[in-house]
Amino acid sequence: MTKETLAYENIDREFKELYVSDIKKTVVAFANTEGGILYIGINDAGEVVGLQNVDDVMQQTANTLKDSIAPDVMPFVKIRAVTKDGKQIIEVAVQNGTSRPYYIREKGLKPSGVYIRQGSSNQQLSDEGIRRMLIEVNGKSYESMRSMQQELTFTALRKHFQQRELKLDEAQLRTLKLIGDDGLYTNLALLLSEQCEHSLKVAVFQGSTRAVFRDRREFTGSLLQQLYDAYAFIDNYNKTKATFHGLERVDTQDYPPEAVREVLLNCLVHRDYSFSGSTLVNIYDDRIEFISLGGLVTGLKMETIFIGVSQTRNPALAALFYRLRLIESFGTGIEKIQQSYLDTAARPEFIAVYGGFKVVLPNVNEVQAKELGISADDVLPSSTGVIGQPMVIDPFARGIPAAAAKLAADAQGSTDAATAIMTTDTHKKEYAIQFELGGKTCTVGAIGKGSGMIAPNMATMLAFYTTDAAVSPILLEKALKTVVPGTYNQMSVDLDTSTNDTLIIMASGLAGNPEICEENADYDAFVAALTAIAEHMCAEHAGDGEGATHLITCEVTHAPDLKTARAVSRSVVCSNLFKAAVFGRDANWGRILCAIGYTPGDFSIDKVCVWLSSKAGEVYVCENAAYHPYSEEEAAKVLAEHDVLVKVDMGTGDASAKAWGCDLTYDYVKINGDYRT
Repeated sequence: MTKETLAYENIDREFKELYVSDIKKTVVAFANTEGGILYIGINDAGEVVGLQNVDDVMQQTANTLKDSIAPDVMPFVKIRAVTKDGKQIIEVAVQNGTSRPYYIREKGLKPSGVYIRQGSSNQQLSDEGIRRMLIEVNGKSYESMRSMQQELTFTALRKHFQQRELKLDEAQLRTLKLIGDDGLYTNLALLLSEQCEHSLKVAVFQGSTRAVFRDRREFTGSLLQQLYDAYAFIDNYNKTKATFHGLERVDTQDYPPEAVREVLLNCLVHRDYSFSGSTLVNIYDDRIEFISLGGLVTGLKMETIFIGVSQTRNPALAALFYRLRLIESFGTGIEKIQQSYLDTAARPEFIAVYGGFKVVLPNVNEVQAKELGISADDVLPSSTGVIGQPMVIDPFARGIPAAAAKLAADAQGSTDAATAIMTTDTHKKEYAIQFELGGKTCTVGAIGKGSGMIAPNMATMLAFYTTDAAVSPILLEKALKTVVPGTYNQMSVDLDTSTNDTLIIMASGLAGNPEICEENADYDAFVAALTAIAEHMCAEHAGDGEGATHLITCEVTHAPDLKTARAVSRSVVCSNLFKAAVFGRDANWGRILCAIGYTPGDFSIDKVCVWLSSKAGEVYVCENAAYHPYSEEEAAKVLAEHDVLVKVDMGTGDASAKAWGCDLTYDYVKINGDYRT
């Protein structure tokens, strides 16, 4: 008898000689495509071989399909025993299911678990294909569709709900639409889980092109975590530049923080997550570009969003962000971005194209560089002001063009600049000297301001040095760092510090001297000139301290070491008791000795001698830590002069140092008593 042979396998027919658990792939593929019939008991060649214990195999097949496939495919499956060529086989007829995509439960709703029929084989469906099938079958938005992944965690989400004292139980997850009507997690849940498959990429470029990378970072996990992590990263590159107005300081970031926040929120809330690509942020020197996938929601135009019309692509996601108070109200993001730039000369750009939306935030501080015709990296803003009180940038942005136009490389230009930066200063501070380098006449000049809260490293002080000498950048920096410890760090008005100070030196090389590239005689001459300028400027700053009537200079000689010499000289000019004594013209040398005595250092106080000096004369007031006879009348005359010099001989070594301060007056209290009012 000839064996019966069926047609070969094709798109709607497949053969299995014996039962194998792998039949679930075929049933999934049939249910996800156009249906088909699976025969068990027929080999690959189409020959009927039959089955033993048909009833057992039918039960085993039914159990496998019921337990292994989700959603439940059994309403679309008919299993029966049939006879072919006198032999019993099993016929598994599968219809095209209505709850597609079907998937193997243990693999989940992802390519490894979702199959379709192509020709005579079962093929895995891609992520994009799964999403398209969900949209086609369910007619739902991406966020409301069943997540392809059901093993989700919500650490970040729960943290933010707890911080805002909001409940997040299963009922709330259903209300927020993280769980669908079928009891399974939606794509919204996936987006807010640590398993979120979408990322946000930030790239930092050098200059205004993509030619050179400076930094890059990819942020993953919950959209909430991406939001906070990306904002912090971007903020690290949002530089602050300071300007000033009178007594008040203005800190201006390159990009308004409110604008950065709103654009970032819009990118995450309104993008089309059916696209698998990342949200992109590109940071350049002159701008930040935010690129979100999906373009405008169907029906919206650029004109409509500018008048506040809002139609979100992901309403459930937007509602959740609103609940977390990350969004104040719908449709206000664009307006807030625009308003944050109202006080600047720059304006943000909004560009909509098919499949994408781009927002460009310009660097507001670039306006300074543009007016000067230089790179923004070459602009060095500085300011003093009231701590913790930022100011509106608008008046300064408007004034930059006029200020830039008045810049002049002459004596009057220097005087104008020195005058412009005065705050509580009573007079401008400006000084310059000339000297020879390599047969060329070179100049070092300085302007500065500052009359209070001047102390080492932190001070309400600005100082700008310029020179036409040719000095390599490395040695220019070294020279400044050599001079500062013995000058600016030896100056104090009231022992208090501020949060901002600036000391800048710039060299043009226009003098034409051979460039100083090594520590030689020319370098030493340059350091000597710089030191002379710095000592003069320190005296100017200290002598014009807030409310001051006297400049106090302390000159220490014969100290055991430089550290001790500097510490002793600073201790004297910083002594409030001695500062008050100078104001009262009281030659109270005991207060000087006290200030020296509590200074750390390896020296003997018994060897200290002290003189008080001014252009009115000199009095010897202390010898070997004891009283030296002097005339109180003569001492009062010495202390009546504006410039008072305290000479201290330590008698124990060869080191020397200077420090500069001022007296403590009634007016100091008056000035600082109503500093802000």
